[in-house]
Amino acid sequence: MVRRKHRYAVVQLERTSSIALPYLDVKPLKASEDDIFKAVKIKLGELHGDYGRAVTTLGMRVKYLNEATRIVVLRARLGEPFKMMASTLPFVTSIGAESIQCTTLYIAGTIRHSLIFLEKRQKRIFKQVLEMFKSDKGQKKYKMSEPELKERILQITKLEM
Repeated sequence: MVRRKHRYAVVQLERTSSIALPYLDVKPLKASEDDIFKAVKIKLGELHGDYGRAVTTLGMRVKYLNEATRIVVLRARLGEPFKMMASTLPFVTSIGAESIQCTTLYIAGTIRHSLIFLEKRQKRIFKQVLEMFKSDKGQKKYKMSEPELKERILQITKLEM
């Protein structure tokens, strides 16, 4: 019996309307795992034809979705299917009614390493937000105490499988 190897792509979905904004977009994404899978599958068909769609969708799966941070972990089989999926991601421009831009953050060989990357990234963003909040300008803008802000950010950025 042969073991099938996979690759995992950690992708961030940003709204095109909020890319140029100077502040952090905290509005959650209104999409399910099926919506994301269908959007990638449709774009695969457009770019790589029936062959690319058939080869890639056989082993492709959305393993993790955090709607609050708009982070998705996609799994595909190693080799040509993953290369096709990875080459398609930048061209996915909409999921449902939302206009988005896909940014590949990290490519991992295991789900464990992709989650380690996500945890480090979330901690780094958490520190940046806390530093921004500690300034007088940030305190006036958000009107929250520091413990309330920490609790809210931890609630949004928690990693669950």
